[in-house]
Amino acid sequence: MLMEEYAKRIANSLEKMVELSIEADNVTEPPPPKCPHCNTINPTIAVQEGGGQGSVNTFIIRGDCTKCGRTLYAVSELWILHPKLESAEMHIAAIKKRMAEN
Repeated sequence: MLMEEYAKRIANSLEKMVELSIEADNVTEPPPPKCPHCNTINPTIAVQEGGGQGSVNTFIIRGDCTKCGRTLYAVSELWILHPKLESAEMHIAAIKKRMAEN
């Protein structure tokens, strides 16, 4: 009886893993950011950082679009924090590679 219970639990766990895998495959990446003024996709912006502190998830980045020159405000719904500059640079390189492939 004990082996039957374990077998059922394992089967249920495997089914749940398959469901989660299918759900993960159906998640779409958010579109790249675009300037709210000139609609440039993934615009280059000029930023002059000021001082201040606060929770990372409340940061607002003020920048000027280098194409149209107008001010925009960037808010991230997902921040990925890295312990070292090198790993952050590798992450950005992977993002750029992925964008170039699309």
